[in-house]
Amino acid sequence: MSSPNIASKEWVYEQYDYLVRTDTVVLPGGDAAVLRLKGKKQGIALTLDCNSRYVYLDPFNGGMSVICEAARNLAVCGAKPLA
Repeated sequence: MSSPNIASKEWVYEQYDYLVRTDTVVLPGGDAAVLRLKGKKQGIALTLDCNSRYVYLDPFNGGMSVICEAARNLAVCGAKPLA
């Protein structure tokens, strides 16, 4: 249970001031970060996800898995995956 891969990562974002410049729309702990763009009605959602073991065993299919997981994370928070 002390493995960093299993344990909660909550301690990281509890120490980071995620409200810097007050552009954070969705608080940490979700699948994607959603930020407000000042002066615009739109925002931006960012995510990063990867299962390194899949990529190591089969780089092509692992790469497809990474893209699909990132697209799912963005769709869940209501964003439209573009790139």
